[in-house]
Amino acid sequence: FLIETSILDRLCGPLADAVTGRGDGQAMLERLEAANLFLLPLDAERRWYRYHGLFADLLRTQLARTGANGVDHERELHRRAAAWHEQEGLLGDAITHTLAAGDKATAAALIDRAAHDAFYSGETRALIQWVEALPSDLLADYPHLLHAYAWALIRTGRLDEAEALTDRIERDLHADGDVAAERSLGAVVAAIRSRIAAYRGDHAQTIAYAEASLALIDDPRHALRGDAALGRGFARNALGETDAAAAAFGEAIRIGWATEHMQAILWGARYLAVVRLVQGRLGDAEALIADTLDRVRREHPAAGATISALLISRGEIHYERNRLAEARRDIVAGLSLAHRAGDAKILMNGYVARALLEQAENQPEAAMATIGRAAQVFGSTHEAAIRAWLALRQGNLSAARRWADESGLGADDEPEAIKGDVQQITYGRVLIATGQVTAGVRYLERLLAAAEANGRDGRAIELLTLLAMTQHARGERPQAIAMLE
Repeated sequence: FLIETSILDRLCGPLADAVTGRGDGQAMLERLEAANLFLLPLDAERRWYRYHGLFADLLRTQLARTGANGVDHERELHRRAAAWHEQEGLLGDAITHTLAAGDKATAAALIDRAAHDAFYSGETRALIQWVEALPSDLLADYPHLLHAYAWALIRTGRLDEAEALTDRIERDLHADGDVAAERSLGAVVAAIRSRIAAYRGDHAQTIAYAEASLALIDDPRHALRGDAALGRGFARNALGETDAAAAAFGEAIRIGWATEHMQAILWGARYLAVVRLVQGRLGDAEALIADTLDRVRREHPAAGATISALLISRGEIHYERNRLAEARRDIVAGLSLAHRAGDAKILMNGYVARALLEQAENQPEAAMATIGRAAQVFGSTHEAAIRAWLALRQGNLSAARRWADESGLGADDEPEAIKGDVQQITYGRVLIATGQVTAGVRYLERLLAAAEANGRDGRAIELLTLLAMTQHARGERPQAIAMLE
């Protein structure tokens, strides 16, 4: 009993019966627990158990030593476990055991069934591992699985591989001459390419592919409309068009709820909250995230790791309000879920948020280590600017100056949203900190005028505060007070 059930990461009486062919599984588990035989209960009802890890390794070694027929026997045990899990609707475990049984064809069919839910519940790493355990020739029979795999590769930052896979999908676009199928597949391909462009920061291509996808969709309730809206929102926000970005993210949220497209809901809410912060509408951002979290947990309890985006957003809002304990709770929880999901973008954002929090908690070394992890996950000009800002806070002017020299920004530049708010404001801070005060003030004043003209009041508040501090340091107290007012 012990040896045959050692293939299971967790077990219950009925599952043990299915694997061993016995009928006394529950009684045996109760007997093993009473004997303290390295069996650990996983729930208060004593339904699910697992073996201690070292004990399980010992049992599996014994299973492998069961003679010439050991491999076949082990595969048969996995097949029985897979059948039980599939019957119970536990497709993830069924896939794991089917792959262990060496039945790649059956595994491919199961993965195809599970792919949608796995991706939209944030189990991206698991989905990728499953697909990559299959022979590539099998994947051709499962086009929807290929699409889910492409989206998963994007989410984990493997953009070149996602693009190559999308090229492969597109080559099959005209394979059978079905016009409706071609339009549907074309919409998917364009949506995938839009997201790849968004991750690469190519805003024109993001918008163009999003519009191309929409043009191929006839159904007004099609979930891909949510992806197209997200693409437009990402690009418009990067271009400084905050009102247009807010409208696009709001549309993504509406489509998401109408079509149960969790990514549209969660990313739409996160980035609409980001826009509200830029606009200085902190209360609106906080209410949006709270309402979305409550509704997702109520209506989609299986959302799983995908809510990491909302938790990190709520942590960022707590940080803005200087509620540091609450910020730490949400950011740490969000990062834990984001690791499970494997989402490179939200991981990077989470590490940036944690680094800023650690600096506020007077943990400068931890902050620098954390921002380094952000760069490893998904390097960006935003993350590099935050690193320079942290260097300034910690008195490392040489590191900040080195970033400024390599940033491509100049003291005489006119404001451009595409260069990034954080990047440009940090550059102004470096100018002032390194003694170029007059040039720095003029630079920040130009950024302030642009922020006020575009309704970016959150940025305006930051710039006014920074200018007030600079004026105060120069002995210009009345002007500083006027700025604060």
